[in-house]
Amino acid sequence: MLNSVKARFVFLVMISLAAMLILILGLKFSLDKLSLLTQLDKRIENIHSRLFQLRIDEKNFFIRQELQYLDSFDNDFKRFSNEIKEIKDLLKRLSFKGERLSVVIESAAVYRTAFNNISQAYIKRGLNYDSGLRGYLRENAHALEKLIQEPQAKIALLQMRRAEKDFFSRKDLDFYKKQKQYYIQLKKLLIKPKEKKFLENYEKSFMQAYNLRMKIGINNSQGYLNQMFLSVQRIESQIDKGTKMILPYITQARQNLIYTTYTVFTLTALTLTLLILLSARQLTRAFEKFITFFQEAKCSHSHIDANKTDFTEFTRLSVYANEMIEARVKAEDKLHDLNLNLEKRVAEGIKEIQDLNTEIVDTQKEVVFTMGAIGESRSKETGNHVKRVAQYSYILAKHYGLSQHECDVLREASPMHDIGKIGIADAILNKPGRFNDEERAIIQTHTALGYEMLKHSKRELLLAAATVSYEHHEKYDGTGYPRGIKEDEIHIYGRITALADVFDALGSDRVYKKAWKDEKIFTLFKEERGKHFDPKVVDCFFENLDEFLEVRDKYKDIYEEV
Repeated sequence: MLNSVKARFVFLVMISLAAMLILILGLKFSLDKLSLLTQLDKRIENIHSRLFQLRIDEKNFFIRQELQYLDSFDNDFKRFSNEIKEIKDLLKRLSFKGERLSVVIESAAVYRTAFNNISQAYIKRGLNYDSGLRGYLRENAHALEKLIQEPQAKIALLQMRRAEKDFFSRKDLDFYKKQKQYYIQLKKLLIKPKEKKFLENYEKSFMQAYNLRMKIGINNSQGYLNQMFLSVQRIESQIDKGTKMILPYITQARQNLIYTTYTVFTLTALTLTLLILLSARQLTRAFEKFITFFQEAKCSHSHIDANKTDFTEFTRLSVYANEMIEARVKAEDKLHDLNLNLEKRVAEGIKEIQDLNTEIVDTQKEVVFTMGAIGESRSKETGNHVKRVAQYSYILAKHYGLSQHECDVLREASPMHDIGKIGIADAILNKPGRFNDEERAIIQTHTALGYEMLKHSKRELLLAAATVSYEHHEKYDGTGYPRGIKEDEIHIYGRITALADVFDALGSDRVYKKAWKDEKIFTLFKEERGKHFDPKVVDCFFENLDEFLEVRDKYKDIYEEV
């Protein structure tokens, strides 16, 4: 009986293998062609992604102006070229024509040439203020600034430089016209030959940089930018056409594969069904013994006697079954032990997760506070300024009636109120004395700069910081900046931080003033109630004045003597 069972199984397996061989041979041709078409479709898709990456490298270089993106562009262009070579090989194997691919290759060459021309122009102009034409511009402008004594000439120089930077950053010819106007105005104001010489050198360098900018193109319809734009359009158009050309072939190949597979599987299934029916009677008893044996092994907790079966091959299986029974009993015992400790392990895991979340939140708060301190350090403020403003804001929010969560959010967000100052030039930010109108307009942009830096975040804390930065110089009567909104149009975070910031600023030494006496500050707050400040916020301040003075004493500024 042993030989008869084995023989039937071996015979069935051999017939099955023969049927599978027929299936493989029947499907090979369809699979090969479908594989090539699928590879071609994937390569065309890769061309899209490679081109997209090239455009990312291109934009990164033009925006950030760092040489590392030139290397990235070269590497990605090599990958782009390799994809084209792979497509050419696949088209040849599939006997397809490649006219569209020739257009892609030519357009890619034009695109790379245009990019190289633009990048070289950028390098010649200078990637920063210390290199190339930009460095020469800066050098002459600084030399001229040192020589000029006349205030009107200094203002004209500053306006001319601002128009120059706006032209190269915003790429608008209106700023070029402004630069020329300020240049003519400054030229009339200069008397000394040395001053005129520096101004002439500056203008010569500016015109060279301007000519490079015009070769590059002010927009996508000019110069090298136009060449890049048109070549990318041609590449994308030809890739789309190639995709549309391949899709019908892929569809047809898949249909052929389905038809062939269906036919071969049908014939194979019929053959196997016939063999199984012929062998069923002889194998029925054997399978019944197998089922009985394994059912007993599945439920038993004691060893199985192999002598109960009619087939000698079960002797070896009984050894494995008995090992399985022993392993199951051990596993059940171990599972029981694990269940006893499960609750403790779950509790430990939950505590570990809670500790990790607490660490993440604390880290976020520390980063926000540090960023606020960095913004203040630009204007020579100490780190204690942001600490005091944070505590003042918390006290006001608590007595104003905000929820505990809102109070906590405002305390952590208020240190970022002046983060926009990192975008203001040191010469203006740390100027001793009062600002003129133009300098004041520049310093006031720090509110919008801070808002633009933070508004894109999805985090509640950073969005609150964006609001505080944007609105802490608005006034209750609508005379503030940057938007001139009033009363409840100003977010409560902005109204609270406005008073906290002014209280600390007036009570602290700054580069342009000495600290005010307390009585003078209190008089101002009473006068500005309902004008600069929210009346309710002012009332909260005076009703809890002891808490503010306690915070001020706790976080006093300590200056080291030089």
